[in-house]
Amino acid sequence: MIQEFITAKGKIIKESDVLFIKNLNWKFHDSLVYELFIPVLFLIVAVWRFMDIERDWDLLRACLFSIIALSFAYPLYDVVIKRSLAKRIPLQKIKSFEIKDGESQLEKAVILHLKSGRYKKILFRKLENQYEPFTELVSQHIVQTQLA
Repeated sequence: MIQEFITAKGKIIKESDVLFIKNLNWKFHDSLVYELFIPVLFLIVAVWRFMDIERDWDLLRACLFSIIALSFAYPLYDVVIKRSLAKRIPLQKIKSFEIKDGESQLEKAVILHLKSGRYKKILFRKLENQYEPFTELVSQHIVQTQLA
């Protein structure tokens, strides 16, 4: 049986115990390229600044740029290591989930914690109430796998 849930950016299709996440509203600032470009750019410039030191002032600028680059280290770690980039998630791989308010007051975020230690954040609109049947489906499957 196929079930569909409307999200803030697209839809989720549940087909034979697998969730397919389809992003229908693609924006560049939500893309992986954008999220990786700025931190990697700052890291490259910081390394380049240290390699191009000629005076004391250059050393100070290189240190300041390195501090800025280190401030982008956690977002880079989050995107590359902690966040799941999969568009296909088997329900057996979901360990737990949590519901939080989204960035705006009109959204709810469902965060799926996977058995691999990664997470997948899915935004739903509050007015459509699609997050409730989705979380019921996920919680039913989590209970079934724990009982088995």
